[in-house]
Amino acid sequence: MLGAEYYSSGTNKKRSNKSKSHDSTLLCPNRLYEWYVYQQIMTPDNPYFNINNCTIKFDKINSATSSKYTISSEKVYISERTSNPDYILGNDDKIIIIDAKWKIFENNSDKSCGLKIEDVIKLQRDVELRKDPNVQKEIYAALVYPKVLDSYKNRIFKMKYPFNNDVFNFKVIEIPYS
Repeated sequence: MLGAEYYSSGTNKKRSNKSKSHDSTLLCPNRLYEWYVYQQIMTPDNPYFNINNCTIKFDKINSATSSKYTISSEKVYISERTSNPDYILGNDDKIIIIDAKWKIFENNSDKSCGLKIEDVIKLQRDVELRKDPNVQKEIYAALVYPKVLDSYKNRIFKMKYPFNNDVFNFKVIEIPYS
C-alpha cells in the first residue's frame, strides 16, 4: 500500500508513524487456483480429464487460448475483443474448453446454485468461437470450482433457448484446492 496512514480522535487528526521497512505480498487467489487446476490437469491419470494424446493450452502461458472476435453493427464497428478460456484440451476427436472459477458452487437462496449466468455465457462464447465447420470435432465445455455440492458434481447442465430450441451443454467439475 502506498501513502500515509492517518487516524483521528475527535477533532484531532494525526499521522501514524509506522515502520517504513516492511514489505507485503498480495496474491490473487483466482490466479493461484488456475495454476493449481493446470497442475492437476497435467498430472497423468488425473481423475478429472482424460489427457491421453491431448494438447493442453493454458491461457497463462503465452496467451495460448486467445481467439479474437469483433462487435459491430451493419455500419458501425464497435470493438475487437479477445476470448481467453483458461484451458483448451484437444486431440483428433474432441476439444474441451475449461474455465476455472474461484467460487463455491452451492445451493443458495437465489436458486442459481452458485452458478453465474455470465460465466455460462462466456463459456458458450468460448465454445462457439472455436467451432470450425470444416473440422468435425466434438466440443465439450466445463466449469471447474474448488467446491461443489455432491448433488451437482460431474453433472451435465443444459442452457436452453426457447426461441430457437438451441441447447448449450456444459459440465460442472470439482477440483478441490488443498
